[in-house]
Amino acid sequence: MEPAYSKPVITQLCPNLTELLPTYIFRDLRLRFTEMIQTSQYEVLSLRLNGLSCAEQTLVIEETKKAVRVIREHADACKAWLSGVNRARSDELHQIREGRKRVIKEWLETEGWKPEIDYHTWWKISKHRAIKDSRPLTARIWIRVRPILTEYMSEMRTIRMEETLYNSRRRILLQAWTDFLGEPASFPNTDVDVLPHVADVARFKPFDDIIKSPAHVVVERDTFLPAFVALPNLVRNWRRQVDQQLATIITSGYPKEYVPAGDIRQLATSVFVCNACEQLFFWIDAVAHNCNLDFPKGSSKERNDSFKEQVARIAHYSFGSSPWSPKFRSSTALAIHVIRSCCQDPRTATLAHMDKTSAPFYCIACHPDGKIVMHWRKGLEHNHLHNNRDQAFEGNKSRLQSHLLSGRPPRTYRCLLCRRSVGAGKLLRNMTCHIEEQHGISILNVLEGIHYVKEIDSIPDPVTLSWETWSEQNPYL
Repeated sequence: MEPAYSKPVITQLCPNLTELLPTYIFRDLRLRFTEMIQTSQYEVLSLRLNGLSCAEQTLVIEETKKAVRVIREHADACKAWLSGVNRARSDELHQIREGRKRVIKEWLETEGWKPEIDYHTWWKISKHRAIKDSRPLTARIWIRVRPILTEYMSEMRTIRMEETLYNSRRRILLQAWTDFLGEPASFPNTDVDVLPHVADVARFKPFDDIIKSPAHVVVERDTFLPAFVALPNLVRNWRRQVDQQLATIITSGYPKEYVPAGDIRQLATSVFVCNACEQLFFWIDAVAHNCNLDFPKGSSKERNDSFKEQVARIAHYSFGSSPWSPKFRSSTALAIHVIRSCCQDPRTATLAHMDKTSAPFYCIACHPDGKIVMHWRKGLEHNHLHNNRDQAFEGNKSRLQSHLLSGRPPRTYRCLLCRRSVGAGKLLRNMTCHIEEQHGISILNVLEGIHYVKEIDSIPDPVTLSWETWSEQNPYL
């Protein structure tokens, strides 16, 4: 009788198969290494042993072990030779690279770039591809590399000046600008309803010249006074450019053969949506909005920023914001739909006219009983949120309702005791602290509607009223 299971002949003669066959190192996705043999070689050896006597099989096994041992010794010798060659080549390249770095560093210090080397460290500067290259620094290569190094070190100098000198001057300007906004009488011109953000003010030429004046110039708060004298004209020019950019966005969203009448800034169809926070704005709120949600987060090592992005990031952290940019899209089509539902002509309907004549709205999806009604502006915003989130929250109305009523991002407020400016919104706690510190009013005496209002106060909140109550409060209905 034969046993139900018996080991293969090869395993019986040599339990350790790695002594008989060449092995291969396999690495899986988890970086685990496994020593394996090739199945075809195993089958060839099995066929060779079939039909042989035990003595002949033992002889074949010993010859195979000897052949595999010779192959492995030769492979080890090849690996040692290759390792020595690679090590010698690596040492040679390292010497060339270090010699190149030494020559370049001496030249940079001679050219006056030592402050940048000390500030950024030579370890960081030497990572530039023109410095860490392993090719010998010949005369032809040196002629080509010097302009590249000069441009690179100029950028390093700019970054050093931004971080060590210009940042402190920007903080002085920030405090001066905050005090300036807290004194409305200091800017009596009423033709500009929204002042720019301090990040925009810092880019105006009179202010920029002071910030980037030589290092030996002492800059204090009074140093910016001559620049503030020229501020009215600078602000008017800035506002004119902002209005032109917003007008371009609105006109690009008009349907074909649509010709509006009147001032485009006063029309009810001039509605914007921020590309980052997805909030809906009318003209004046779009001017005052400066969204930071689209500003990239994380360290510069993770992003690999360009030179311009690094400089912009330094200024952003100085002021807490970036200069105003038209990162909006038009929502005119939705506004036309809502205005027509009020039996008004969207070509001529202005905001003031819609506020007087429009009927109340209620959402049949969120409040089918009609007890919670909305101003037409809130209805427009509510419709915008529904259009953006219906697919994401389909079949989950309670979650959709909470998103629509709670609002996103969190509500911010602006100070009524200061001139309105871009990005002036603050959380409620920060706003009360601002009023106490800047205007000397106790937190206990701060009142909404007197000292502060919602930053976007052109979109009223929904109210719980019946149709009769709404009609009594709105005689135009």
